[in-house]
Amino acid sequence: MEEFGCRFSGPLTVFEDNMACIFYSRNPGDHQRTKHIDQKYHFVREHVAAGKIILLKIKTDDNLADLFTEPLSKMEFYNLIQYFMHPVN
Repeated sequence: MEEFGCRFSGPLTVFEDNMACIFYSRNPGDHQRTKHIDQKYHFVREHVAAGKIILLKIKTDDNLADLFTEPLSKMEFYNLIQYFMHPVN
């Protein structure tokens, strides 16, 4: 984040809707289903262990990133865009 000019103190909070991701980031042991992941991709796990990143659960219904990454129903789409759209007076 500092490379983008963002200054902050303390750990970076990342909101995640995948509980498996949060679990694996906090439990560094070998897991049968993740053995195929190359060690260079354990960046987040290392930073969670160092206290530089905190992963917190966010409900899927509140995850704004889904607008750009997931196929959504019309209702889900309109529920999420309300966070970006402001009425013009």
